Amino acid sequence: AYRLNVRADGISIEADGPTGALRALATLRQLAGLSPAGIRIPAQQIRDAPRFAWRGMLLDPARNFLSIETLKRQIDAMERVKLNTLHLHLSDDQGFRVESRRYPRLNAGGPFYTQAQIRDLVAYAEARGVRIVPEIDVPGHAQAAVAAYPEHGVVDGPTQPSANWGVNPSLFNPREETLQF
Repeated sequence: AYRLNVRADGISIEADGPTGALRALATLRQLAGLSPAGIRIPAQQIRDAPRFAWRGMLLDPARNFLSIETLKRQIDAMERVKLNTLHLHLSDDQGFRVESRRYPRLNAGGPFYTQAQIRDLVAYAEARGVRIVPEIDVPGHAQAAVAAYPEHGVVDGPTQPSANWGVNPSLFNPREETLQF
């Protein structure tokens, strides 16, 4: 939440915390208008707080890999319109997109983000008032993982991640060994 006061003699911001101040600055950017005399912001008082706790969007780099630069550009855009949650779908039949040091074959099916890149992205988002919610989709949507570790699948199966979309029989087998995996 924040309170924004625009007067002829200046602008003041009161915020409940750093994220509130970021949201007030986003509002100022939205209010700034060009005139023949330069940038003008009309005098006004605004009290604002989010109506919903989760104001976000989902991106799916599991199926369509996105560069870190693209994700950062999206986070920048989210900050400008006061969105606060980026849900990243990081695993599916087409790929497992987060580096696994314990199970390195998970990353053999295509591009992935290193742990350092993920840490940097989380810090980048946090500085802009955006939280990242990672999604590792199991027990279904697992062909990429089952292709890498077929001993954990329910069917004799794939040798590579899927290039197709839709219903897929490549699921994790809920045995004790697979649950440990």
